[in-house]
Amino acid sequence: MADGSAAPKRKPLKLDLDRITEKNIGQLKKLNTATFPVVYHDPFYETVLKNLKTSDYCRLGYYSDVLVSAICCRLEPRLQGGQALYMMTLSVLKPYQRRSLASQLVQWAIDHAQSKEHEEDDVRVMYLHVQTSNEAAITFYKSFGFEVTQTIEGYYRNIDPADCHVLCKPLNGHPLEAMPSATTENMGEAWRLERGRAPPDVRRARSGALPEAPEMA
Repeated sequence: MADGSAAPKRKPLKLDLDRITEKNIGQLKKLNTATFPVVYHDPFYETVLKNLKTSDYCRLGYYSDVLVSAICCRLEPRLQGGQALYMMTLSVLKPYQRRSLASQLVQWAIDHAQSKEHEEDDVRVMYLHVQTSNEAAITFYKSFGFEVTQTIEGYYRNIDPADCHVLCKPLNGHPLEAMPSATTENMGEAWRLERGRAPPDVRRARSGALPEAPEMA
């Protein structure tokens, strides 16, 4: 497991971003296979493609025409009104880590949700789940203005600690709220239904691959 200690930054690289489509979804599968020590099954990719029909918050990141990173987010309804943007996955190939790629992708998602083009989406908050012991990930996201707004006990299965923090960042001038969407507390079960196992950030943290951590930034 990454310890979150400060490693020397390498020269930043500039990403070229491209939309995910039915034609290149296979590239995302290959990237996830190379990046994560866990298999993302077909239902996950079916969900990504389904969400693209109504929203546009996923991108592939290329450097010198080589796919090296990706981010996948989805919109969720909020009981309080408007929508939340949930970050599902964030990946960077190991040789390209600490080159600001993860930071570029997170910033893209934030800017995209606050752009005039997506004003009708009414995105009021962006959020994700992070295991309570994952200090590196928490520090990384706090650098973008995310805050821990809730701790859910027993969120994960077969991992210690089993608790997670909900990290939120208010968008488009809206106030910070503890419950970002109608499905926040059910997200772990949703992941298990989609993939037949624990949420991705759990197993990445267990095995040492931490796309949320500064090492990936």
